[in-house]
Amino acid sequence: MKDVSDRKANRPRKENNSEFQQRVFAFRKGKFELDPLRLVQIRDAPWKGEPRLPDSEVHLAVNRKKAQVVDERGNLRVSQAEQKGLYQILECLPALRYRALDAQLNIQSVDSMGKAGALPDSSLRFGRIERSP
Repeated sequence: MKDVSDRKANRPRKENNSEFQQRVFAFRKGKFELDPLRLVQIRDAPWKGEPRLPDSEVHLAVNRKKAQVVDERGNLRVSQAEQKGLYQILECLPALRYRALDAQLNIQSVDSMGKAGALPDSSLRFGRIERSP
């Protein structure tokens, strides 16, 4: 990521994800048809593990300080998440189940479309891949 000028704050800042993609993939905001990532499709990855094994584990993530923090008066500081009792539920694959999901990646071919100005730049497209028998 590089620094860009923030017109509102009148100072440099790090570019955001959208600006980064537009710079790298040579398209501008509002021109979705020029974004090469629109040609990539990832199918849901259903569980393909053994039926007798659990397919996921649920963990909780809580934002807590490792050491107590006190303010200038010596009062204990509590994070906003702790004050509100907030936590995040994380659904995770159990350890060592690296082949438990079956996914599919599709890259759309645009060779037959031929709409000038409505496709990503040709240098940003994938080449044709021939399948072996």
